Amino acid sequence: MKKVLSLVLATLLATTMIGCGNANVESTTDQTDVKETQVELGSAGVVSENTETSAQVEEVSVAISYDVSNLAPFTSATSGRLSLIQTLYEYLAYYDADSDTGLSGILMKECEKIDNYTTRVTIYDYIYDSAGNHLTASDVAFSFNTWAEAGNSVKCKLLDSCTVVDEFTVDIKLNTDSVGDVENMMCGLVPIVTQAAYEASDDGMIEKVVSTSPYIVTDYVEGSTLTVEKNPNYWQTNEDLVSPFSHSNADKIVFHIVTEASQVSTNLETDVVDIAANMTSSEVGRFQNTDGYNVYAIAGTNFNWITFNCSEGGMFYNNPDFRKAICYAIDANGIIEGVFNGGAKLSKAYANPECIDYNSEWDSEEYYEYNIEKAKELLASSGADTSQTIRIMYPQTTNNKSMAQIIQSYLLELGLNCELLGYESALYQTYKYEAGEWDIILDQKQSVDYVTSLASTLQVSGDTPAICLVDDEKMQDLAVLVQSNEGHTAENVNEYMEYVKEQCYVYAICQENFYHVTESSVNGIVTNFKGWLLPGCSTFGDDFER
Repeated sequence: MKKVLSLVLATLLATTMIGCGNANVESTTDQTDVKETQVELGSAGVVSENTETSAQVEEVSVAISYDVSNLAPFTSATSGRLSLIQTLYEYLAYYDADSDTGLSGILMKECEKIDNYTTRVTIYDYIYDSAGNHLTASDVAFSFNTWAEAGNSVKCKLLDSCTVVDEFTVDIKLNTDSVGDVENMMCGLVPIVTQAAYEASDDGMIEKVVSTSPYIVTDYVEGSTLTVEKNPNYWQTNEDLVSPFSHSNADKIVFHIVTEASQVSTNLETDVVDIAANMTSSEVGRFQNTDGYNVYAIAGTNFNWITFNCSEGGMFYNNPDFRKAICYAIDANGIIEGVFNGGAKLSKAYANPECIDYNSEWDSEEYYEYNIEKAKELLASSGADTSQTIRIMYPQTTNNKSMAQIIQSYLLELGLNCELLGYESALYQTYKYEAGEWDIILDQKQSVDYVTSLASTLQVSGDTPAICLVDDEKMQDLAVLVQSNEGHTAENVNEYMEYVKEQCYVYAICQENFYHVTESSVNGIVTNFKGWLLPGCSTFGDDFER
């Protein structure tokens, strides 16, 4: 439990790589010649190499890479909205492993578990939005219940109710005893607004946001720019209680919506913007080791993996040696170099290392390290029919296609022939549950809060099979156990992960980096637990100019 799923870094280095929320500070150099600094946030929310405070700047200009359909609080979570939402709204809390509850408050003053289904939350009694509306418990209940009724997240159906206890206290009750779901709602799913402001809005806040954020939307041109300005009456006046995500070190932020990847870097080079968020790995190379720029590489929230068709009658059914032979034949480091140009982190478990319940001891355990001789031994002991053609299915993307081609070449060295099946998303989503359509799947999973949030992918739920199509009673029992509040213990989580590795149902390959690039006078950045940048929280040098 040594993770805080957020990041603050201030540094004078010209190029810096950051791993979100890792427990130790260490430095290495990879093929991109970007220094890696892994930093854990303490309970106060800030750990940095440079302890200087930020200069207050008049304006900062930021390029974001995704289109923003609208600014409303309770609509679908597109990439464009996610890149802006924590600048526009505040949540009850943020993840903090140093807290007894695993959370620290933004709007929340304190919380406690009433039972495995119910969490009681008390907010500060002096919160006001930018229109002067006093935010109370009824507004929190309104926000949660309106979000659930909108139904724009799969998590919406998990909320049983959010009810008022007193003027500043609510009970959030789920209809499931599942680890991490209420925390996820509190930290990243349910923005909080006052009912008065929301109902007074003539467009549901699609363009005109009224919130408790330290920034106020002053101009929005759909598909082009969004301008926010510092709220001079921001409610949290106690500097010791301002969250790491609620600072306003710039008086004005202009977001430029730039969906063409090459134009993002051009805007930075021509001084149209000072910060380029979520730059692609293909574009970032021109800024590495270049005077005048800082490159921040953030460990991504998605990791790449393969799984096997373990259904009865499938070639991998009841044959873990065959599955392990495949994994030992794949050089994950070769994929990192060949597909991501070194800009990815080797995986050591079916989990994101940034998750709050990730066990760092897994990193030192054996995890199918490339060994072609061992792969051949396992293939021989498996008794598998090597004359069969292995069908590798994947969602059609450039990176997936490249990874599949590299895996195909590795398996050819093992004496196995593969057929590559890349499908567009809708067809892939249909075929992945049909045992007759594939033998190996290559795909990505997002994991940002709890390792055990992925346990559901390895269990049968109603008509939905496990991702590997396995019917394994022990796997089912372990997956259900570690997702429950009572069963979510370090011992049980370790047993669950060990069984996944023992049976080799899933092999995680690597976690791709994504990049934020700034002018060198931006000495540090802040991202939330999903890696999205909050430019107003950046650390600006005295020499910064816009």
